Amino acid sequence: KPGVENSIYNNLVYGVVYHKNQLFINTHPVLNVLDIRSKQITRYKNNITVEKKTSSYEKGTPILVDKKDNVWIASSSGLSKFNLSEKKFHNYIYNADDEGSIPYNFINAIYEDKQGEIWIGTTSGFCRYDASTDKFIRFDGKFRNNSVLSILQDNNGNFWFGTFGGGLNLLVFDNSKTKIIKQTNYSNNINDEKTLISDVVSALYQDRSHIIWIGSFLGMNKLDLKPKKFLLYKKTESDQSVNILDNFIASVYKDKNDVLWIGNWGKGLNLFNRKTGHVTHYAPTLTGKYKIVNGFVQAIFEDPEHNMWIATRNGIQVLNLKDSSFVDLNSFYKING
Repeated sequence: KPGVENSIYNNLVYGVVYHKNQLFINTHPVLNVLDIRSKQITRYKNNITVEKKTSSYEKGTPILVDKKDNVWIASSSGLSKFNLSEKKFHNYIYNADDEGSIPYNFINAIYEDKQGEIWIGTTSGFCRYDASTDKFIRFDGKFRNNSVLSILQDNNGNFWFGTFGGGLNLLVFDNSKTKIIKQTNYSNNINDEKTLISDVVSALYQDRSHIIWIGSFLGMNKLDLKPKKFLLYKKTESDQSVNILDNFIASVYKDKNDVLWIGNWGKGLNLFNRKTGHVTHYAPTLTGKYKIVNGFVQAIFEDPEHNMWIATRNGIQVLNLKDSSFVDLNSFYKING
């Protein structure tokens, strides 16, 4: 809270990421840095003005720490880069007269590829950051819908872009990553259940088996790259469906035990054991160890000690491995000394 010492700025967490024993927590306009060892929180305030969102879809904005120790922070009013050594913000704003600016100020996705290049998805196209010029190489108007919600580079080096209504797009770039040399679109076909379940692709994740998991507003697809076949995971009235809390998927993560963590936007969290088919639910409406503080689970990650963290619209929680319940930060540190 703003007036409470050694706490995050507020509980509306837009994004969270772990890096080198530090937890970076985005609560616009403040970046909170939690030192895991000392348990101290340092706040850094940015001067960017973040517009209040008014749409029904208010999914959290991403945060990323790149290989050069820069913290990239998305917002609805532009892109920010926080230099860890200088402790300074650099803000990037859309400029209609500058082709080297970001395509639009509303940032949906930030992604670092295997070569350390930074890609940005906005509500009006995507771009790649050129560190040599501190400018952006824009790719505008490439999709049926140019609002890019999610980005992934697969194990073959090809790029996947999930959009808000334009489906899933597979792009192959030239070696300089300035030109698209091949483009394939995957969309929903209501007459074929082996196609994409929805043309709104909100989350992309590739696991260690090279399987791509695709989160949408209507459920989740599993894509095996070898046959390029989509398998559907969706809650329905059928006894054969996956028993997730809701089909609106905000986040996906696969842990070290191959359990799939599926964060809903509004209903809670699902832990899906694909070997047994069992799904464990965590929700604010449940009681005991299955209760979590908020149902909007916009980020999930695992730290080097294999603790599982979730970011919600009402703070951060950590899974207490002793009894499989979720606790807040203060309780977690008391439990773990």
